[in-house]
Amino acid sequence: MLKEVLAVLALAWPLVAIAQQDDGADATAETIEWPLPWKQGTRIEYDQSYRAVESRDGKQVAITGSDRIVLEIVRADEAGFVQRWTSTDPRIETGDLPESLAATLRATIEAMRDLAIDVQLDKEGAFAGIANLDEIHPRYREAMREMVENLTATGKPDAAAKAAVDRMIDMLTARPVLEQQLADIPAAYNFVSGGGLELDAEYEYEDSGTNPLGGEPIPMRNRLHLTTADDPRFHALTWEVEPDAQAASALAAQAAEQMLAPQAFGQDAGAQEKLQQALEQARADAKFTTTVSYLVDKATGVIERMEQVEVKRFGGKDQKTTTLLQRRH
Repeated sequence: MLKEVLAVLALAWPLVAIAQQDDGADATAETIEWPLPWKQGTRIEYDQSYRAVESRDGKQVAITGSDRIVLEIVRADEAGFVQRWTSTDPRIETGDLPESLAATLRATIEAMRDLAIDVQLDKEGAFAGIANLDEIHPRYREAMREMVENLTATGKPDAAAKAAVDRMIDMLTARPVLEQQLADIPAAYNFVSGGGLELDAEYEYEDSGTNPLGGEPIPMRNRLHLTTADDPRFHALTWEVEPDAQAASALAAQAAEQMLAPQAFGQDAGAQEKLQQALEQARADAKFTTTVSYLVDKATGVIERMEQVEVKRFGGKDQKTTTLLQRRH
């Protein structure tokens, strides 16, 4: 839960896209496949590291974290697998954050320490959803409520401020938003199950990702490249995801507008006009990209290493988030 809690600070929007087709691949070429590693009782451990760097007006704030992740197949049947992700040692380094904010983050992470994520996989090992969302959602919502209220506390709140906090909590803890937050790393991790790509071929295709706020899906451009790693025991795979810039920036603006709605902050026409101008300016240079790099064991299909780098620019703020999973032996 470490990454999910920290992402709230930036209203992170994970870019989860599942491949549906490829363009430009030679249908007659030999594809490379590897075994599906999952069976009842399979257990794999990873060291996880996380670093988020936010830049605005020449200033930077960095938050780093680490964890030990246990992956275990707790159910296998004709429908597929349930893959449990358990965080066993979450740690956070808050850098230059004010101590009040740092303490709030530590308390929120500790409150979610024992809550595992159960990931539903289909029989091919592809990500199919979060199996225990009903269990996670109420606890997550309560933890986020305490976190947001602590972060926004300014003495005795008036009705407008309370409405703003309630709206922010509703936005951050909505089930579709939470499911995408939880699915971020597991969906990327399971994306490569079984292989099926031509070695050294360049793949580029269009698909769409779910809009967590409802409405039309977000068009996305995907690029894939499979090679043999420097260590010949492994395949190296790179997956790049870039959502349509206009659609992605519109989604970010929609989220901001919903949290900063007139009913929460009053009906002042001048303030609302400034808000709209700021949103339009923010949308003009918005950018969202995700790159995931994998090392996959040729013999077992187990991911030895996965690094996900998310780059976001919106509202005059640049953020780079790097999440690394390294298998423990």
